[in-house]
Amino acid sequence: MHAVAEAHEHAGGRQITVDARQTLPAVSGDLTYLEQILRNLLANAEKYSRRDTPITISVARRGRRMRFAVSDRGAGIPADELKRVFTPFFRSTANGHEAPGVGIGLAVCKRLVEAIGGRIRATPRPGGGTEFGFTLAVDRDWLQAGAAMGPS
Repeated sequence: MHAVAEAHEHAGGRQITVDARQTLPAVSGDLTYLEQILRNLLANAEKYSRRDTPITISVARRGRRMRFAVSDRGAGIPADELKRVFTPFFRSTANGHEAPGVGIGLAVCKRLVEAIGGRIRATPRPGGGTEFGFTLAVDRDWLQAGAAMGPS
């Protein structure tokens, strides 16, 4: 994916790890949307976490859905603000002042994910930081081709 390659280019030595332990199927939706979602989530992880902390991108199939997650070790988001981070122009009271922005990146992610049939969420990470995860449907043609080949 271009978004991941770009993140590695601009990481300035930061460790960015991709965890995809299985053969990944195609997903339903627009590749341009998926790229933009990942760009926005990676940009947020870079902005709101120290340079000496890693960012992890994980991708895994869960039945008929693909789960994507971008995790950082930043200051995190207060629990009462987790749902509001996807509201246009919302900036966290805890760390919104730490980085430039107007609060539209996560709102754009939410709209793009929903436009291609997915769901997005933000959850605190044990030990600090935030995980932004979203799910998309596995492409129907891919599922049918896999069923035609039989169990793997």
